[in-house]
Amino acid sequence: MEKLTNMAKETIDGLQHLIEFNLDSADVLEAAAKRVDAAPYARLFRQISGERRRQAEELQSYVCVNAEEPKTKGTAAGSLRKVWVDFRSALNGGDNYVVMIEAERSEDRILEKYEDVLKKTAGSPVNDVLMRHLRAVKGWHDQVRRLRDDIKQVKKV
Repeated sequence: MEKLTNMAKETIDGLQHLIEFNLDSADVLEAAAKRVDAAPYARLFRQISGERRRQAEELQSYVCVNAEEPKTKGTAAGSLRKVWVDFRSALNGGDNYVVMIEAERSEDRILEKYEDVLKKTAGSPVNDVLMRHLRAVKGWHDQVRRLRDDIKQVKKV
């Protein structure tokens, strides 16, 4: 039976992936915060980014308790996404809608990753933590989507 201090390799691997995706998300959202020209959007992105870093730190602590070295950086693909946000934003003159699209895509990826890891680690004692994270991710995702849709509606007018 799996315990928090003796998790299965598959569970540790899932946590490691979530650490990377949280760090990727934090980096993309920090890049987005620098690219939007509306202070409320920038604050929101920084707030979500901080939440992602806290989630990564919490997952790192569970990896450490299991005598493993936790990931401390995001993925190469995440680094490319951050560059893409900068590039696409610059190409579109800092359009808030474009930045919001990329922020939502980042939220889509982390949401999918949490759902995937939860399926693979069903019954793990760390799943309560992952479910709490997932609820937070869904909440932020939905908020970013609503803002994106609001901006789209204003652009149509």
